[in-house]
Amino acid sequence: MKNFIEAFRRFAAPPTWGASFIPMILGFTASFSVGGAKMKGSDLCWMALAFFAIALVETGKHALNEIMDHRSGADDYVDAEHATPFSGGKKVLPLGLIGEKEAWLIAAVTMGVAALIGLAIAFCLNPIILFIGIVGMAMAVLYNAPQTRLIYRGVGELCIFIAYGPVCTMGAYYMFASHFSVIPLLASFGVGCLIVNILLINEFPDYEADKKAGKHNWLVLIGKEKGLILYAAIYLLHFVPYIILIFVTDSLLWLLPFVTLPKFLDVMRNYRANMDNIPAAMRSNADTITIHMRDGLLVSAVVLMIWLMTL
Repeated sequence: MKNFIEAFRRFAAPPTWGASFIPMILGFTASFSVGGAKMKGSDLCWMALAFFAIALVETGKHALNEIMDHRSGADDYVDAEHATPFSGGKKVLPLGLIGEKEAWLIAAVTMGVAALIGLAIAFCLNPIILFIGIVGMAMAVLYNAPQTRLIYRGVGELCIFIAYGPVCTMGAYYMFASHFSVIPLLASFGVGCLIVNILLINEFPDYEADKKAGKHNWLVLIGKEKGLILYAAIYLLHFVPYIILIFVTDSLLWLLPFVTLPKFLDVMRNYRANMDNIPAAMRSNADTITIHMRDGLLVSAVVLMIWLMTL
């Protein structure tokens, strides 16, 4: 039982929840501002339930990912030199904490409960959530499912962009909003780009192991040098929807996310100097997560400020 609890804790991995919580915060903020929803006391309970559901999906996704990487050997090929807190899986199966059967059970139960919560939200609040939830759940399953293994086929990063950008943001938005708004949709594209960069930068320490295991993610397909160029291109691309929103909303507040530029430049300098020196490069992996979180919270603040200025 002790090993099972430790395995569940590793799969849950609360520090990784920011990937889905940030776009949800953006969606909730937009729903009560530009979406025109009126806050009720029960809404806080529904939001808490939504956060709980997405945490369960994260847990199930990590369990599925662990199973697939253990089968391919991707996690086992990561040696001590390349092992980091940001990559190499959760080490549940390689350490023998539980078996594959128990990992499947955790994935099935967590995703099943999350699906039931999603159905309740759709039935009680907004039926549109059902369709958005189906897309999100499909992305989580197809990303790692044995028959599809999208992360092994070079399209996993695109799934992450969709799931942690438009799906999470607009799912949270439609929980309370009664109409569509281009503002959260465009903003979600920027947030989605940055979550792809988190995945991309975390592929660097696992590059050799992923290549050996046949895990054809973007970094394996293009190599480390081009991968760093792609990282920079995605970061710069994430500003495009914000620039469009300057004209849509007639507000320069959308320039606020540019405050993450110095940290991005530091990531580029550090990785260029330490691309093959994993311990020295790791602070930049943490900084990439910080960039995503700061950007998402700043964008949520911009949405709120623009609405307050119209009152």
